[in-house]
Amino acid sequence: MLTQVYLNGLGPFRMLLDTGAEASMLRPEAAARIGARALYRVEQVTAAGVAEAPAGRLRVQVGGVTDEDGETIYAPVVLRGADGVLGQSWLRRHSYLLDFRRGRFILDGQPPADGLRVALREAAGRPCLTAQVDGQAQELIIDSGASALVLFCGQLRYQQRTRMITNNGSIAAGVGKATVAIGSIRRRLTAAEIPGEATQGLLPASAFGYVNVAADRRMAVLSTR
Repeated sequence: MLTQVYLNGLGPFRMLLDTGAEASMLRPEAAARIGARALYRVEQVTAAGVAEAPAGRLRVQVGGVTDEDGETIYAPVVLRGADGVLGQSWLRRHSYLLDFRRGRFILDGQPPADGLRVALREAAGRPCLTAQVDGQAQELIIDSGASALVLFCGQLRYQQRTRMITNNGSIAAGVGKATVAIGSIRRRLTAAEIPGEATQGLLPASAFGYVNVAADRRMAVLSTR
């Protein structure tokens, strides 16, 4: 959570960093506080489905970095204590480091010298890598907003069921464990499987000590510890 975010010169606002969100999002009441107007409507896509939402463009300031004309959806935010979400409509303009070990977020810095370098591609503007999930190749989106590995491919062996919460509502999910291997990195993660036709799963960024995504979205550096 970033606690010192300024929107259209006003704030501060508390914004969740979500690398798995295509667009940034702001609660309607927070949008009203800064006089933000809806200019058009967009589709808001989550694992629970698709919904239409009003959207506009805001000036975003984080620390000494200011970006103009960032697309922002005006919609309720499930996470309590957050005024909104900073997604890829803002993040894609920068390289960034999410350092979970030290609780740091760094924009446009140098990538770590250690760690595993992994090839990336973009999937709907989001960083996507190829991993082995229980021995099968699977494309996974690096998602700092996900609390568990999310799969759609029907390969997870699960014995429990739960409901996964998204900004478009909740959806039934099976819960189990899966082993994710990326190069020399292996993680045994809690996993949720939901019905759907998505070809990419969601990989929680917090499974690593840090994640660094390059500005050109062609490479990430993942902590091996």
